[in-house]
Amino acid sequence: MTEAMKLPDAAKEATSLNDEEKSLFNILNSTMTKAGALLLREWLQAPLLDMHAIKLRHDFVELLVEDSGGRAKLRQLLKGALPENVCSIHQRLEKETASLLDLHKLQQFLSSLPELALEVKRLLENQPQLKTEHADPLLKVVASLRLLDQMLEQSLDLEFLPEVFVDANIDANLQKLKRKLRAARAHVDAAHAEAAHAFNPAAKKIQKTDKWPLKLETDSKRGFILRSPKTYDEKTINSFAYDFEVISYLKSGVFLTTGDLSRAAHVYQQIHHTYKEAQSKLIQQLVQTAATYVPVLQTSIHILAKIDVLASFAHVAIFAQGGNYIRPEINTNQTLEIIQGRHPCVEACLGSNYIANDYCLGQAQNFALVTGPNMGGKSTYIRALACIALMSQSGSFVPAQVAKLPIFDAILARVGASDNIHTGVSTFMAEMLEASAILSQATSRSLVIIDELGRGTSTADGFGLAYAITEKISRTCIGLFATHFHELAALEQEKAPVKNMHVSANVTNDNITFLYKLEQGPSDRSFGIPVAKLANFPDRVIQTALKKSHQLEESSHSPTKRSKLLSAT
Repeated sequence: MTEAMKLPDAAKEATSLNDEEKSLFNILNSTMTKAGALLLREWLQAPLLDMHAIKLRHDFVELLVEDSGGRAKLRQLLKGALPENVCSIHQRLEKETASLLDLHKLQQFLSSLPELALEVKRLLENQPQLKTEHADPLLKVVASLRLLDQMLEQSLDLEFLPEVFVDANIDANLQKLKRKLRAARAHVDAAHAEAAHAFNPAAKKIQKTDKWPLKLETDSKRGFILRSPKTYDEKTINSFAYDFEVISYLKSGVFLTTGDLSRAAHVYQQIHHTYKEAQSKLIQQLVQTAATYVPVLQTSIHILAKIDVLASFAHVAIFAQGGNYIRPEINTNQTLEIIQGRHPCVEACLGSNYIANDYCLGQAQNFALVTGPNMGGKSTYIRALACIALMSQSGSFVPAQVAKLPIFDAILARVGASDNIHTGVSTFMAEMLEASAILSQATSRSLVIIDELGRGTSTADGFGLAYAITEKISRTCIGLFATHFHELAALEQEKAPVKNMHVSANVTNDNITFLYKLEQGPSDRSFGIPVAKLANFPDRVIQTALKKSHQLEESSHSPTKRSKLLSAT
């Protein structure tokens, strides 16, 4: 047994994995961390084949679905624990290029891990297998990272955040510099306070409000500058009784400085530079030590990402726009039964207006031919099954009332019309290449979905190919075939494991109303002309189409008459 379900590009298109706006990934992605989102994408691209592993994921999702309080707390802890850039931080640690700010963010992550690990342990206390899979490894890495957490907590000075320094208590020279740095910063703050005392009342007198105070901000060139979020013209600034110097006018406000601030900032910059030089070797030692923990950090991030994805599955199962998702039942007898199944991406657009449908395939009838009008819901129906199968084997709950599925080793698909003018591959040739791949790759454990086939050639050739392909695949695996070749319905009577279904529609005076409901049996007519009328074809064109259609039907048993009809003007 291979590691993951096969998903060729056509199958990814059929399951909306490649659709950026309303993709299956976007529907299922309610993760709280970047690492979780990345892992979710990996899981959807490689659904599981191992029944035990699939059930373990379903067990965790079910537990979180039933424990709303635990789910909410876990997701909140995940959001606070794993900063977006923690993955890039451990990469910089490996290269020994991490900064003190990186180490500070890493320490924040480490300090949040124990509470998160204890919450995971509490949730899984009565689930031995899940506890072994998730809680125990997480508690183990927490213990392994405790010394790193303590070292970083004792080594980092956060007094001047957002800038981080090495703690001065580590080195006597740093202690002296720290006192000078603190005194220099006090002079900067005093200059800011004095400038604000002069600026704010004057500004308030002009604006009749004090909601635009003078703020102190860092600047790479000057060290510190002042900013007023409200832009004043230079004449107004000069009217303030103080030695303000305008640096620039930007959309974000007016930037200023004063003589006192410039001098205080210059002194601070000099001491700051000396302090950074003095601590450089200590930073290198800290980074080198932290880098030895990278393998454990990677393990912790992966464990949390898995928990994040499973918590996302649970959240989506409860809050999906079209209704709750349910836990699928996995079987080994290659039968499939889904009651009121829905397409997760389509229902996200339609909500409660989505029309759900049933599926029952396997053993005697494992292949369904679906006929009916264009726009009637055939494509959505067959693609929904592919999405449900993929979601189930990825560990997610599925949009249905009941879902019993086998484990598929592949989803093989032929969907949509496509050509490639750059390589000279026509639409029909592209169809044949995809159909050939399905015929060669399908096994008894595959799921095949085909949305139209053989329409790019003559009716006779197209029907013959569709018939032969359907007969071959229907005797191999579970599948769905949406087609306009009504003649294929005869396969059900020829002892092939095929059953006929159709999407229902009401037609009154050639006006069509789509019902989007699947019913047993083949469609009893074609709906091309009513659909053309729905598309606002000119009446004269519609009438001519009706006339020729009736004549063609009457002459269908006479090849000579049919040839004359088609050549008539």
